[in-house]
Amino acid sequence: MCPKLFDILSEDVLDLIVAEVAKDAGLEELCEMRFVCRDLSYVLESKLFKTATINITRPARTEPIENHGLREWGECSVDYAFKSPKPSSSGKQIPVYPSQESHRRSEEVGIGTMVLNYDVVLAVSQLPKLRSVQLLFETGWRDSAPLLPLEYFKGLHSLELSNLPLSQRAVDALRQTITISPELQSLNILYQGRHSSLEDLASVFADAVAAPAFVPTLERLILRGRHITLSPACVPYLSALTDLQIDQCATAHAVDPAFWEALADGRVRLQHLQIYPLSPSIVAYLKTYTGLKTLRLSGNGKDESSINRQLHMVEDLYREIVPHHREALRVLCTGNLPTTVWELEAKNLKAILRCRNLETLALKYRYDVGKGNIDLPISNLVTEVVKRLPKLAKVNIHLNEDVKFSERLPNPAPPPNLPNHVPPLHVLFNH
Repeated sequence: MCPKLFDILSEDVLDLIVAEVAKDAGLEELCEMRFVCRDLSYVLESKLFKTATINITRPARTEPIENHGLREWGECSVDYAFKSPKPSSSGKQIPVYPSQESHRRSEEVGIGTMVLNYDVVLAVSQLPKLRSVQLLFETGWRDSAPLLPLEYFKGLHSLELSNLPLSQRAVDALRQTITISPELQSLNILYQGRHSSLEDLASVFADAVAAPAFVPTLERLILRGRHITLSPACVPYLSALTDLQIDQCATAHAVDPAFWEALADGRVRLQHLQIYPLSPSIVAYLKTYTGLKTLRLSGNGKDESSINRQLHMVEDLYREIVPHHREALRVLCTGNLPTTVWELEAKNLKAILRCRNLETLALKYRYDVGKGNIDLPISNLVTEVVKRLPKLAKVNIHLNEDVKFSERLPNPAPPPNLPNHVPPLHVLFNH
């Protein structure tokens, strides 16, 4: 059996072989099967990595797999392209490198680590076609621990950092990575620590904006956690932004109201927005243009003062924002909020029913056991959205009461005379 044997097989046949192996075996079994012989490894190697995607995590066991036909310190499977070597008897560090030449074509990599693995990260950073990086730091990572060499990643299109300790060293490294990645399109930062040296996100954009040939390319920005602030100084770097997701209440409150004014002045028109709570400055910004496709309100609403401030924001949402963007809206989600402020009323449903292109809808609904909802019976709600929203494919209704399903929805008959092109509708009830 040799690689030439597989050369006579068509591309479709090889795809079927790999698909069946992946279907009938888990990752560990698939990994072992690939090590049966070099020839099978050769075929799976070229097929599995055809899309140039690898993932790097800390192996559950430290000993290397022996006699597998690959380099001594290279363990290769669907998920692992690199392996940390066990310390040598001399105490010297053994280099870590891609186990196959085909891995050098990898464009996407994910690394999850609790302990320092400098050599692995350094090896990954040298992949010539690397464009997407995900770094996950376990919650046990100490700010005082040696920092991974973030500054070696360059030319990235996507960067995701989870639980990165935002010490001054980390902020400096992040700023350098962004500066040497002039075509960065997506940035995702999750931080849940108590202290941060990143007082304003603009500080990591400053060097990139100051570059003579700077052109804004970032299209997606995701911020989750605490101690990350957005100010007007961020806007020059965010001029191409179309997708902004700010999750968790503390972060949303940290956004300077002037930031939204600067977005409007810079004619930055978001197509996708996730945030909570709403504020007058956000409402004012969203009224300066049309074209918002996704609006998700998601966050922590347990702060009583915040709830009180949101009462009039509900009215602004359905009176101002939703009607203003009704032609473009595809996704509207207000259901995953822990406050009764956002329970849907009949008067607000009218605004939703004008969004004829809506595809996904998530709502919070109040159901009184034994009484139902006099203002808006749930059967009427489901019937109306099915009848009036022809492109709707998914409805998620969050119920406030723990009642039997038969009490929630009396299975209304489908409305008559629906157009033939109506897609299948998925209705989900949560409580």
